Amino acid sequence: DVRRVDSALNAGGPVLTGSLQPERRADLRAEVSTTVLQVLRDNGDVVRKGQVLVQLNDEALRSQLKQTEAALEAAISARNDARKTLDRTRRLLETKAASQAEFDRDETAYKTAEAHRLRAEQAVQEARTTLEYTVIRSPMDGTVIDKHVEVGDMAMPGQVLVTIYDNMQVVADVRESLIGRLNEGQPIRVLLDRLGLECEATVSEIVPEVDPATRTFPVKVMGPCHP
Repeated sequence: DVRRVDSALNAGGPVLTGSLQPERRADLRAEVSTTVLQVLRDNGDVVRKGQVLVQLNDEALRSQLKQTEAALEAAISARNDARKTLDRTRRLLETKAASQAEFDRDETAYKTAEAHRLRAEQAVQEARTTLEYTVIRSPMDGTVIDKHVEVGDMAMPGQVLVTIYDNMQVVADVRESLIGRLNEGQPIRVLLDRLGLECEATVSEIVPEVDPATRTFPVKVMGPCHP
């Protein structure tokens, strides 16, 4: 969509052509390979930051988490037993009832058990993080522009599931000769040709970078306008 921007520099002033763009855009992508369980929002829905938009099937990942948690419990138990054995051998070594070789053996066994515990703990954290990837939340307030999946579809890592825009703006390239007559906050008239809608907006930003080829500056114009 293209909006014509009446610069309102003076009566009958120049009409500038700009493109309609979101101030921010978010493409929410899948991080895991699984089926789509729920799509909770549709195109055009207004959403809030943190709101759940898509729920992926988490059955297999929950099972994997339980397995890693069970492995962690076993590793903690084995580490605790190894530590008790090492403490006992240390006391025996102090009274010459155990040899240095026996102590070294039990110390190595304890260090090995502790390493297993650390790996099991890391596996649990990774499983919990992966499980969180099955809940797709909005990273910002905005509007759902396009949902790319339906219930039952297979989501693949990197695949865009939902696209969200926040506030819309018009970006127009303004000639260098006119840029000095525009100011941030200045009211400006905007016409959406395709829909025949008109509204009053304001100049939100004049980007201080000139295009050397066209000698123009990008100017951003924002609402309040038609949703």
